[in-house]
This record gives sequence, C-alpha cells and structure tokens, in this order.
Amino acid sequence: MAELARDVPSHAIVLSEVDKKHANLRNTSLNDLFHQDGSLTGNTFRTSFSVVRVEGATAELVQSYNKTTKKASSAKGVKGGDLIWRVSLLVKDTSTANNGNKYRINVNSHEGLGAEFFGKAVNLHADGAALKRVQN
Repeated sequence: MAELARDVPSHAIVLSEVDKKHANLRNTSLNDLFHQDGSLTGNTFRTSFSVVRVEGATAELVQSYNKTTKKASSAKGVKGGDLIWRVSLLVKDTSTANNGNKYRINVNSHEGLGAEFFGKAVNLHADGAALKRVQN
C-alpha cells in the first residue's frame, strides 16, 4: 500500500495471483496469443503483461449489470443491484517490448467471470474511498 501511494513505485506491484488450477499452464506471450496461425490449442492461457494504460474514467470501471438483458450501464445513481468490473487495459509484455504493438485486455466480471481479478466491485460513483484506492 505504501508503494501505491508513491508517484513512481520502486518495484512492480502484483495485483493478482494465478489460481492453482491454472498454475501449471505454460506462460504464453501476447505475440503468440494474437499472431499465431492456429497452432495454439485450448481456450485458457496464462500470460504476464505490464499495463501501459487503463482506458476510461475511473468511476466507470465499475458498472451496473442487468442479468435479464445481459447489459452493463453506468452505476451513477444506482443503488444496490449487481455491480461488475468493466475494465479495458492496454498492455505489453517482453515479446512486444521492441515494437509499437499494444494489446487490449478486457476484464468483465459479469456472472462471476473474472470476479477475483480486481476484487469485489463497489459503486465508485458513491464510494469516494474506493474510488481513491482504484485511482492509486
């Protein structure tokens, strides 16, 4: 937490851990994920990347999710309901360090998917302390 409060952290900050069911998967580079000609098999891959940019307004990273229509919308003014993370990250890894390629990773925690990536979603429009933590 002390490192997050600094303008420039002195070391990388790990925000998530690999679940034990995926811990034995080999690490696949972003280049391999996005540019292979079908030689990758399966639908689950383990990768490591650095976030170059988080897109969008911070307060909109958590949205209200309607299970009936399966649509997400701003949580501004919403009381209760299902809140989900809806985050778009621009990322790079070692395979893309020497080129201009950046890749978009979308984290959507609707219906339990990716729910543990950032932790429990709270309304960032209504909770100033949570908004500040996410901004940091």
